[in-house]
Amino acid sequence: MSGWGGTWTNQGLLSVGSAYGYGTLSVGAYGTLVTEDTEIRSQLGGGFVKVNDVYASWLNSGDVTVSAIGNQYPSLLVDKHAFVSIGGLLRTTPWAGGDPYPYLGPSVRLADGDLIAGAMEVAEGDFEFAGGRLETGSFVGDLDNTQAGELSVGEAHPSTDIAGSYSQGPGATLSITVTGASAVPLLQVDGDLLVDGALKVLPADGSVSFQVGDTITLLGWSGGLTGTFAAVDIAVPLAPGLAWDTSALYTTGEITVVPAT
Repeated sequence: MSGWGGTWTNQGLLSVGSAYGYGTLSVGAYGTLVTEDTEIRSQLGGGFVKVNDVYASWLNSGDVTVSAIGNQYPSLLVDKHAFVSIGGLLRTTPWAGGDPYPYLGPSVRLADGDLIAGAMEVAEGDFEFAGGRLETGSFVGDLDNTQAGELSVGEAHPSTDIAGSYSQGPGATLSITVTGASAVPLLQVDGDLLVDGALKVLPADGSVSFQVGDTITLLGWSGGLTGTFAAVDIAVPLAPGLAWDTSALYTTGEITVVPAT
């Protein structure tokens, strides 16, 4: 589906892919798909939802479940500046039935555009974060942002919890939007944290006022910390005579307002 103002609305459960895992749905340029809950079943890449053209969008208010095996093609593809919003849980589940094909690739691929989900639960190797921008309130599994993606925290959801490890490569970005001082980590990683690439700290819409001693806990981790960000950009303005102290960023995950020297 595509075209100026073209919208398709589905009430109840939308099923893509038959019991044998074949069936497709594509959202093209300027098209909009509106759904409540969605189930995608795919065998050998034969069942998929593609949202991969300019101004293409998919708005799903509930959960999206992907059951796939032998992925010659992703079951959910977001590319070419498309926009996908999932209000509930995006999860991948084991394929029930079908032939036992070997692992061939991810079930979900974010290549470009925006993928926003209330929560995500994915099996190992089932999510490829190749590019684009990801926002989620929680992520169960190891999240690898090692290509050219941007993990956005604090914008669509107040914070992000990763029940696993987080790895960020030299071409990737972690963007954290702040609304004020915070003692609770805005990005909490319940595993190892490996950082590289860029860290951007941005103010929320509206004025954000800070005073000497105010602290923002950007990062928290329960495992080991490896690496440093190649670039740290704190674009949160302060009053004259104040500065950001980042000396504790890699020990406690905090940045603090101090007198400028």
